[in-house]
Amino acid sequence: MTDPRVSIVIPAYNARRTIVDAVDSCLAQTFADFEIIVIDDGSTDDTAEWLTEHYPHEPRLRIIRQPNGGVSAARNAGILAARGEFVHFLDADDNLLPRKIERSLEIADSDPAIGVVYGPGQPVEDDGRTPIPFEYPELPSGDVLKHWLAGVMANGTYGVTPSVMVRRSLFDTVGLFSPIPTPTEDWDMWIRLAAVTQFGALKEVLVRYRRLDTGLSARKLAVALGRLRTIQRARALPEVQRLFPQGTLDRMEAGRWHTAALAYWKDGDRASAHDAFERACRLAPSASRRLYVWVSRYLPLWSANLLGSVLQLLRR
Repeated sequence: MTDPRVSIVIPAYNARRTIVDAVDSCLAQTFADFEIIVIDDGSTDDTAEWLTEHYPHEPRLRIIRQPNGGVSAARNAGILAARGEFVHFLDADDNLLPRKIERSLEIADSDPAIGVVYGPGQPVEDDGRTPIPFEYPELPSGDVLKHWLAGVMANGTYGVTPSVMVRRSLFDTVGLFSPIPTPTEDWDMWIRLAAVTQFGALKEVLVRYRRLDTGLSARKLAVALGRLRTIQRARALPEVQRLFPQGTLDRMEAGRWHTAALAYWKDGDRASAHDAFERACRLAPSASRRLYVWVSRYLPLWSANLLGSVLQLLRR
């Protein structure tokens, strides 16, 4: 039995409601030489049994069960089990449009220097079909390291995880996903990949993904801390150090500390907010940052928002 060209890795935790839709979108691809690896990450809703019931005779589907370890651990298990030349990521509540694999391979095969193909995604409502209005960014190709770091700094994004296809051999170079669970573990991986390979961007939307905007302060704090860790790990890469001077990297990290401080402040954690403001000020001192340090120590919690509004007015 020959190895497939592409391995589609789907981490699944209690995904019974959406997993069949995700797998069906893979089986509907115009390119057929692939395997589907579903990592059942300790589900308690019979996700694996549900899949077995729906696809009793599908030779391209493999189900691997493991104790719950989070999405990064599940993706890592899928990467290690993959036999394809490429690994394509898909989440259990997302869908590929029929030409996604075909078009991704066309781009990858057009230039052997391209190690990652990615693209925009269409956010949809919980039904998986109804589109949410969204302005798609123009995605860069080639050497995208600066673009990815700029996205982390600007709270922006480039592409979506279920649009990403990676040459499997590159994981031998950059390693696996960070085992530390954060909402930004994928950003860390894309930056490490961008440091060693070229990216090819799809122009058309070939992925649908459910966008969960909970608005909870706890999630906003987790995202802020995840972006901070991403910058801290990225600045240790030799490729990043060659690209940016030390002062620029300090300002990048300071910006992430400042955002984390505001998230701590909104969460009501004054001590952590003050510490984060101080760290930002030490890395990249400024009058406004020193003011935030003072405010976070002595004034009420609501005052940070007022200070931010005043500083925005002064910048105009």
